[in-house]
Amino acid sequence: MEVSEIVSSSCRRLSWLVMGLVVLGAPAHSATDTVLILYTNDFHDHIRAGYGGVGGMPYVSGYIRSAARGRKDALILDAGDVMEKGDMLAFQTQSRVMYEAMGRIGYHAGVMGNHDGAYGIPHLKACAALAGYDLLCLNLVAPDGTRPLPASTVLDVDGVKVGIVGLLTEKDYTLPLAESVRLLADEAARLDEQAHLVVAVCHLGSGPCRAISPEAPAVDVFVSGHTHEALREPRIVDETGAIIVQAGRYAQYVGRLEVTLDLDTEAILRTKGELVEMQHDAVPCDRAMEAWIQEQEQALCPEADRVVGRTHQALGQVEVARLAAAALRERAGADVGFCHSAKVMRSGLPAGCIDVNALFLTGGQRGHTIVSVDLAGKDIVNYLNDLAARNNGRTQWSGFRATSETSTSRVRTYTTDLQPERMYKVVLPKREWDSYLRPLLARQGRPHDAAQCAFTFTEAFADYAAALTERGCRLQQRAEDLARAQDGAPAALHTE
Repeated sequence: MEVSEIVSSSCRRLSWLVMGLVVLGAPAHSATDTVLILYTNDFHDHIRAGYGGVGGMPYVSGYIRSAARGRKDALILDAGDVMEKGDMLAFQTQSRVMYEAMGRIGYHAGVMGNHDGAYGIPHLKACAALAGYDLLCLNLVAPDGTRPLPASTVLDVDGVKVGIVGLLTEKDYTLPLAESVRLLADEAARLDEQAHLVVAVCHLGSGPCRAISPEAPAVDVFVSGHTHEALREPRIVDETGAIIVQAGRYAQYVGRLEVTLDLDTEAILRTKGELVEMQHDAVPCDRAMEAWIQEQEQALCPEADRVVGRTHQALGQVEVARLAAAALRERAGADVGFCHSAKVMRSGLPAGCIDVNALFLTGGQRGHTIVSVDLAGKDIVNYLNDLAARNNGRTQWSGFRATSETSTSRVRTYTTDLQPERMYKVVLPKREWDSYLRPLLARQGRPHDAAQCAFTFTEAFADYAAALTERGCRLQQRAEDLARAQDGAPAALHTE
């Protein structure tokens, strides 16, 4: 035998001996398991299939059902703000239909969002019962000091114990954030004694979750919300290794996080996360869900799908507010119409066919109730100038012409063709009246009462758009025509 062959043979024997010693001395393999977390947040009543071919609960349902099929380890979570800002059907049912849809999908747990108390906590709890999932909130406190919702739950996800705790952003009906974080740390530590994985479903942005993590190190995963962030990949907190995810808004995304765990050490061995956009041509549609939504809509608000106009391009909030101001003025037979482009409007209009539901989405919720009041021309000018001086954004108007100048201090001052002493009938959304115009008159020592109109924002806007369409006038062109009656200079929007 050659020397090289002798060396090679000896090396192989030594290698096998070393390997045998390692195997004999090694502990048994630790048990591992997986959890597939499917997560959403900030649906905000967007139940219909979305405009532009993206979003809607039929597609959220279709995707989640497809992703969870055959996966006993699937856990479906929501990070809050199911209510408000969305479609007519959800508004008509005070969001009950949203929770029923979530129940049909099979959600396991979620947290209350700051919009989810819009109709009161008893109503919210009834909605959660419809959904059939654990609605959690650690830091919600009732006036009598009690906690209306449970802080946490522990679920068995195909053999993996998952502790889930809910945390809401600081509001006047929650505990202060510092105290809430201390409670989160304590609750997460308690859950860690019972569970392999601890998940905080937080109606908080990714930044606050990042800041909280070192103070609550027992939290393994933060499913966040509130800030409408479309996080394409999970974010990792350096100090703790905690994972932060969020899935945008308006039922446009579903997040997917695969977690592989060592069940003995409770260490996270691997993660894989992605954000899936609910593109109608790319994800499955739950046709049964779609048919059920259409059935509910036809029963409760059949006018929602009535097409009343068309645009060649999308219209922004300012342009749509101009149209709305003209619509309110015409419907009320008033001299002047107002519609604040930020305080009332939530969105613009998509390009293409415009149905009544699309008009409702712009300002139909916040501007729902309309009021009228008689004001002198000088009061109307004062209102425009007061908004500018206080940096409260810009209202849009119909019924008069205005010009403006900007001072060296960058304050805009308006002049109009209104007669200062003449009385004018003014119509505007109650939200704008209560927020800006009524307080101004009160500060001036001249309080006024406004009368509620017999029509809603959406009714007036829909009739106006339909009449324009019948006359062959496109909404975009009419918005441009209305702009000529205003200064037309761009103004920054005040947002909430």
